[in-house]
Order: sequence, then C-alpha cells, then structure tokens
Amino acid sequence: MVKDENVKIDMVGKNIELTAAIKQYIEEKIGRVYRYFDPILGVKVVVEKERQAREPVFDVEVTLDANGRLIRAEVEDPDLYAAIDKAADKLESNIKRFKEKLFDSRQGGKVEKTTTLNVGSLLGEEKVEEPLIERRKRFVVLPMSEEEAVLQMESLGHTFFVFMDPDTGNPKIVYKRKKRGYGVIEVLTE
Repeated sequence: MVKDENVKIDMVGKNIELTAAIKQYIEEKIGRVYRYFDPILGVKVVVEKERQAREPVFDVEVTLDANGRLIRAEVEDPDLYAAIDKAADKLESNIKRFKEKLFDSRQGGKVEKTTTLNVGSLLGEEKVEEPLIERRKRFVVLPMSEEEAVLQMESLGHTFFVFMDPDTGNPKIVYKRKKRGYGVIEVLTE
C-alpha cells in the first residue's frame, strides 16, 4: 500500500534535536506500517533522550491511529537508530497481533472475559499521599465490544482501556487483573 500523502508522521524530540537525517530514517522505518491499514489517520513518534542516564538512552514511542483504533510501541536503546528499528519492528508485531486477534474474534474466536471486580484490592489498606499527576491525555471514547476493548488495551500495552458500551451508551473500563484475565468496570449514569 502506498502512503497516503494526506497523512504525515508527527515527530517530537525531547532533549534531542531531530535532524533531517533522523526524520528521514523515521519516515522510512515507521512508514512501513501504511501497508497494514487503510486508512491511517495519523502516526506520532516521540523520541526522548534520557537525561539522568550515565550513558545516553533513547526512548522511542510510536502511536498509530488506524481509523480510531490505537496501536502503540515503545522501546529504549542506547543507540538511536537501533531504538527506531526496534520500535518499527515492535509496532509491526503489535499490528499483526491486533489484526489476528480481531480476525479471530470476528470468526467466532474467544477472548477471555472476566466480569467480576475485587473492590477491596482496588481500594487497598494503605494511606496514600496526594498523587502527583505527571501526564494528562484526551481521547475520543468509541463504542466497541468488550473483546475489541481488550484488543485495543493489549495493542497499546496498557493495563486498562476506556470505551463506550454500544448497547447502553455507558462508559466502561476494561483492565488487566494481577493474577490473570481481565475485569470490566461499567459506569452507570442516572
């Protein structure tokens, strides 16, 4: 598939200047994902050079928006170009895994569902000091099945995912349980 000229790869450098050569390398490596989805609404690449490390360490994070389905890969490496290569490979692997699971679920395959919630483990017994919020994100909550939400969560590498129940219109949260399986929290509105 040929890259859609309307879609660009947004690149952000943190503690590093992204030179023309680095940008071109990112476009070559990350641009391979265009053959997997149509349409791709956007690709964002964040390259960060860790400041605290004795040796330079580069963190490369790639987020792909494939028509509202987000797929993410993040890797660290002391070599910038190796980090970009690994991120591209990991993103392709995540895309393939996502598409296989999506295909399996549409063909009648099962994704394990867990609908119980252990509230005691979420609340805990310890007193916690005021949390420090380091990052805020905004995103559109899409209607999807619980199985699709699990696939989205796994493809992003997160431990939870917020989505909209297509039948009730209520927000739900799917999360990865500590021991195994998944849980679902349904938010009820009055």
